[in-house]
Parts: sequence; structure tokens; C-alpha cells
Amino acid sequence: MYGLKSMMQIYIFDEHDSSKQNGIGTFMRCLTMAMKDVADVSILSFNDDMHIFHKENLEDVHFYHFPKYSNGSFLNNSEAALTILSTEIEDRAENIFIVNHFPCTRLLDNLRRSFPMSKLVFIIHDQLWTELLNGDHAKLKIPNNCAATQAIKTERDMYNMADAVICLNLDTQKQLQDIYKISQNKITLIPSGINIGNKGITQKDIIRKKLLIKYSEIVFLFVGRPTKFKGINDTLIAFDHIAPLHPEAKLVILGQIIDQQELSALCPNSISNVVFAGLVNADKLHEWYIAADYGIMSSYYEQFGYAGVEMMAHGLPVVASDAYGTRTMFRDGYNAIVAHIGNRDNPEEYQNNLADAMTKAIEMNETQYATMSANARECYKQHYTLANMREGYLRMFEKLIDGQEEHQAHSAVNSELPMKERLYHLILHSCDVQDCGLLHGKMGIALALTTYARQHKQKAIEDYAGYLLKRTLRSLHKNMAWSFGHGLCGIVWGIEYLVQNGYMDIDTAEVCEELDSKIMQVSPLRIEEESIENGLEGLFVYANAHLKRNRNNIKHAKAFISELETIAGKKYATMSPSFQKEARLLTTSEGNLDYTYNLSLKRFISVKEESFISWRDLSLSTGLAGLIL
Repeated sequence: MYGLKSMMQIYIFDEHDSSKQNGIGTFMRCLTMAMKDVADVSILSFNDDMHIFHKENLEDVHFYHFPKYSNGSFLNNSEAALTILSTEIEDRAENIFIVNHFPCTRLLDNLRRSFPMSKLVFIIHDQLWTELLNGDHAKLKIPNNCAATQAIKTERDMYNMADAVICLNLDTQKQLQDIYKISQNKITLIPSGINIGNKGITQKDIIRKKLLIKYSEIVFLFVGRPTKFKGINDTLIAFDHIAPLHPEAKLVILGQIIDQQELSALCPNSISNVVFAGLVNADKLHEWYIAADYGIMSSYYEQFGYAGVEMMAHGLPVVASDAYGTRTMFRDGYNAIVAHIGNRDNPEEYQNNLADAMTKAIEMNETQYATMSANARECYKQHYTLANMREGYLRMFEKLIDGQEEHQAHSAVNSELPMKERLYHLILHSCDVQDCGLLHGKMGIALALTTYARQHKQKAIEDYAGYLLKRTLRSLHKNMAWSFGHGLCGIVWGIEYLVQNGYMDIDTAEVCEELDSKIMQVSPLRIEEESIENGLEGLFVYANAHLKRNRNNIKHAKAFISELETIAGKKYATMSPSFQKEARLLTTSEGNLDYTYNLSLKRFISVKEESFISWRDLSLSTGLAGLIL
């Protein structure tokens, strides 16, 4: 069985900044642990705590560390990252890309383009409609529910882009078939798993004493983000109802508290019996599970709750809601006391039901407790171990890969590129550059990447350069400077560079008409500065590259060139050598044997390896874009 194990390459997308704080991080650690012995596993870690891109191997897992984006989620910045991955990863039928974050239509679309032979697996950890409808899945079936309809459409598009969609609970599997109308062949139900050790479970009394819990106290344990959606408000209010009648009851809340004062106000009668323990490490969490008597899962919605699994593994009966997702994990009277949510517009109903469920738990006799505790452990062993998770994913992966033939990889190769780290850094941060210009902005970077890609036959990088160029041209505005270094003259020169070097086939006079009109509103005769970046030499370079070859097709081009020729006659003696060369070329007819004008990027590069200072400088003139050429 699993004859393809040795060939499988699993790549797991991770937004490090967010997943380190939520259940997705736990899921990925468990999936990695489950699969690394049967496949080659890589973590594609975005928004990581790194300054530059780098790779490393840790405990038989490959890590691709991508530094933080300055403008948010990697889901909205996938083009740069996928360009790098295309040079690192060979596209093949045995590749499995796993995406955990959403909404990610753009990422999936770009991933499909970059790796057409690889398999895309989307795992549902959350859904858009849950917050819109406060977890009330029944409202999804109400006709003309515009917000929910749009949410379903967005998610359906994502699910259809993937080769396989993983559901973590039975409710979602049924919903995808009945409401989203996703093909049954695409959907797989695989509950997540985790290995929970038994160390210390027999030392309950010792650990309770360590945590200052009295022998007579009955501890309810809430683990997770203490938010309204997770039911913390209702839990506190319900506990406040029962505490006067059961002073031996104690509620412990493990999770990052944003506003303790606000939460404390919900339980004024029982605040002395409520412990806000905050975030704790894994060892301390294990101790609290051992010390507790009952778990609480009061969410209005869950795709999957690792806290609930951990509670069952420790033998804790759980006071649980009957919410979407949660109800697939807990059965009333078997491993839980279930509280009906009821009308979400009337939270008092749910709060009273939670209070009743807590009371039933407190009043449970030893036999009932022992039976429910044993059932909880058995439920964990049957459904939520790491071994169960591994088997589920291996079956699904084999189904995806089975029958695929070997294909020759596309242009992406896993080769060592010159100055690879700098190249990747340039690609990853190119969209962060605010300057659009040629010498210090995105235009120069796009041209450098285009040139590099052709020289090294890297189609993925050339495609990304085209994307960056489009973004640059879309960001031009009417108030932009005319200058060559930062403004329109350099932009037009760049377009001519692409055309005259065979990268594009367009009519530059037509495409640059508006830009030319803006530039030629400037009077060269009134400009005193002579530099190429902000002065007259930049206008001469622009004119030689663009206006001379299009003088008959560009309005006012001849008059503008005439003004420049006048300046050349007056100032030639005081011009710099490079400026004098541009002046001579401008006044030389194109048919003359002495006229040769080659567009080259290297003339603008002043950076040298020994003088390179900061990776923050991405520019063509003084930074990384110049270095790669």
C-alpha cells in the first residue's frame, strides 16, 4: 500500500504571523509530524520572522522562509513568492500543494498557472458565512440572503480551483454537497489528529495542589480565544448563574485576554471563582487538562476544535454547544453534556441552557463521570489520533496521484542561480517600492528582471517582471514628475528598451502619447540643472531613445527636439562627457554612419559589489536590481 510514498513532495503553505497564534498552526505541526516519515515535506512559511529569504532543514522537514510583506497577507502578494518557488520547485504530478488560509482565489489561480501538473489541496479551517450569520447554518438555505450568497460564491470558486477539498467535520462535507454543489469526488472528510501523551495523568492530585486547586473544587476549563464567537460571554454569564448555588465550582480560562475588565463584568457574582490564566505553554496546558474536571466548548461554530480533542484525550467530559461542527464531535450523554444554542437573537436561552448543562455536570455521580470520561478517551482513540490523520491523507494523496504519468518539467528548474538570495529578495520586495521610476523604482527593477530572465532562461521570472511592469504602469498619475530618474522620461525610455530589444511588439508613439504630452509641457530652455536624474541630460536621453525615431508620429516632437538642439549649441562646452555624447547624438541624423544609439541598462548602474551597502536598496542604479545584471 502507498506505493507512491517515495515520490510524493508535500508543500504546505503557512502564514507564520497568523498560524502561530491559532489552530491552523497546531494543525500544520500535526500534519507535518504525520507525513514526514512517508513523504518529503516542505513548509512554505510566509510573513516569517526573517529579514531575507532563506531555506533550511529541521528534523527532516524543509523550510522556505519568506520575510514579512510590508503590505499585509501573503494571499495578496503571491506573484512574487510563486516566481521564486517556480525556480526552486520542479513542477510534477507527484507534487501536493496544501493551502490552509482563505480567501485565496488569487493564490490558487496563480499556483495553478505556475504549477499546472502539481496537485492543489484546499483544507477548510473556516468559512465566510459563519461570521455573517453568527454560525447559524440554517440561514444559508434562506432565499435571497445576499451576504451569504456572495460568501458561498466566493468559496465555491476556491473549492472548484482545487483538485481536492478536505473537510474536518461531517457537517461541512454535507454542506459542500448540498449547498455549495461541489463534486462529491473532490471532497474528502479527514478529521485532524494529534498525539496526546499520558504522562502525569495519574498524578492529578499532585498537579492540582501545584496549581493551587483545592480537593473539593470542581474545575471547568475553557481553552482557546476568549471571544464572543467562541461563546466566552455566554460561558461567563452561565457560570455566574450557577456559582452562588455551587461555590465549589471554578472556571479557568486559558487564552489571550484582550479586555479582562469587560469579561469580568459579565460574572460579578462569581468573579472570585474565575481564573484568567492567559496564554500558557504546552507543558502548562497539559497540567491544566490533568487538573480539570470538565472541558467547555461553547462556540457558535467550529470547523474543528483541537481543544476539544485534547479534552477528550485527557478523559474530560465536555460541556458543549450543539453548534455546527461542534455537534459532530460531542454526543449528549456519551462524551458530553450538550447545551442547545437555540435562537441566536435571544442569547439568554443559550446562557440558561449552558447553566443547566454545567449543573448536570456538577451533579453527576462517580459512575456516570467515569463512564463519560472513558467514552471521551475512546472517542479520541477512534477518530482523532495522528495515525488516523496519516491514513486519511495518504489515501487521499494516492487517489490524487494514482494513474498519473511522469511528465517532463516545465521551465522551472531547481538549479543554483547566481546571487540567488539577492534575486529572491528583489522579487519578494519589488512591489513594496513606492517609486515608479527607472533609476530608483519599479520600472528599473522590472527591466532588470526581464533582462536577467531572458539571459538565464527563467520564464517564471520573466512572467513576474511582466506583472510588475503592469503594476508600475497602472500606478502612474498626472502629477508625476517629468524627470528621467524618478519620472515619466525614464518610464518612456524603459518602454522603448523593451520594444527595441525585442521584449515587446507595440507602437511606442501610440502607447506613450499621454506621457509624451505631459513631458513636453516642460520648457527645456528654462531648466538649469544638467544631471541625468532630474535635469537636461535626462531629457536628451529620452529624446534620443524615443522622440527621434518617432518624430513624425508624435505631436510637438520636432519642436521639442529643436529646443534641445538649441541648448546643445549653447551649453556644449560645459557639459559632462556623457551629456556631450547625448548632445552629439541628438544633432546627428539617424542615417549618418556616426549615429549609433543602443539602449543599455548597464549605463545607469553605478553600484558595485564592493560598494554595496544595504539590501533595502532594490534600485537599478545603486541597489540589487543593478547587482543582478
